[in-house]
Amino acid sequence: MSELLTALPVVPEPAARPLLVGLELTERPKVPAWITDPAVRASAEAGLYEIPDEFFGDGR
Repeated sequence: MSELLTALPVVPEPAARPLLVGLELTERPKVPAWITDPAVRASAEAGLYEIPDEFFGDGR
């Protein structure tokens, strides 16, 4: 069994994150990576407003 697990290809991070979020194995980040303004990021992380799913770009 361990030979099978070591033979699996390594999934790169850009593909792994949406896959794990889609399978609900990890939480979706509260703020998309394309928002770079620190004040806007802090407001969204504090829960002052919710960003709709379509702005995350992960196909949800």
